[in-house]
Amino acid sequence: MSGFDPIRLEVLRNALEATAQEMGAVLKHTAFSPNIKERMDASCAIFTAGAELVAQAEHVPVHLGSMLRAVRPTLEVTGPLDAGDVVIVNDPYIGGAHLPDITLIAPVFIAGRRVAYVASRAHHSDVGGMEPGSMPGRSTEIFQEGLIIPPVRLYRAGVLQADILSMVLTNVRTPEERRGDLNAQLAALRIGERRMGELAERFGADGLEEGLHAILDYTERRMRARLAELPKGVWVTEDCLDSDGSSDDPVWIRLKITLTEDCISFDFTGTSAMVRGNVNAVAPMCWSSIFYSLKLLTDASLPPNAGVLRPVTVHIPKGCFLDAQRPAAVCAGNTETTQRLADTILKGFAQIAPDRIAAASNGTMNL
Repeated sequence: MSGFDPIRLEVLRNALEATAQEMGAVLKHTAFSPNIKERMDASCAIFTAGAELVAQAEHVPVHLGSMLRAVRPTLEVTGPLDAGDVVIVNDPYIGGAHLPDITLIAPVFIAGRRVAYVASRAHHSDVGGMEPGSMPGRSTEIFQEGLIIPPVRLYRAGVLQADILSMVLTNVRTPEERRGDLNAQLAALRIGERRMGELAERFGADGLEEGLHAILDYTERRMRARLAELPKGVWVTEDCLDSDGSSDDPVWIRLKITLTEDCISFDFTGTSAMVRGNVNAVAPMCWSSIFYSLKLLTDASLPPNAGVLRPVTVHIPKGCFLDAQRPAAVCAGNTETTQRLADTILKGFAQIAPDRIAAASNGTMNL
């Protein structure tokens, strides 16, 4: 943390969060669809060059943790991005959530050096599939839910890959609205790149990179301090979804929470296997619910970045419906299962610190 006293570090942290908020404002004001423009079902974030989330606008809680797992899996497919590259992806099994959530990712280069990434994720109101809106209640496989976009370069060295865009727009019901929303996401990335360049002028490229990592270390220390204040032990809880939409059988979430010193672990052993319906969730949805719930338990003012989860370990049994594998249907995993996940986690936390935990929610994002 050399070169970053607490005040200077806080100035940088707030500047980064303001940048993410400004990215979100640009996205909102330039988007075509009401789902983004009015409902603000979107998020914008800044990542280190090593793909760790360092700042995010807190627009949609379910995106908080899922964006954490957005960039690294994408880069494992594409390789490091060059200046002017922009990747598009919505594949739930590669850093995504469900198909309507399309993510754009771009690198930030300062003096020819990659120092960060910026990303925007937005829920597009149609991405194809068996029903308008791409949230079919009766889907049993992901192919019925819409167009799957693996990580591909929408822009390469600043040049639009028109064939990629054409492929996307040809497979949706409202192509001009999709074009407008994608351009809005791109505008959000551009303002993020510009503001990061301004911060590099202020702090220097080396100082900016050092500051990004110092912010993560600072958040980790705060989280560990909050966890250390809590009672130590093991707590077990469970809850369920009434059904998966294709049968009347409940779908169980079983959880063991362990607190030791300044660390916490979540073990979902015993959770129901993948189901035929579309309430299956990919693993980032678990991280999302944990991230949100942990802030409620510990300190809501904790910066929303990857440092929050450094003291956290998670075990999700392979094959359970919280670690869905291709080609399971997942569209409701993002909207329904995450809510029941959060309720289950908070139910466990209520045994640890009952004075800090509220009652369960209505259990759905769809009102």
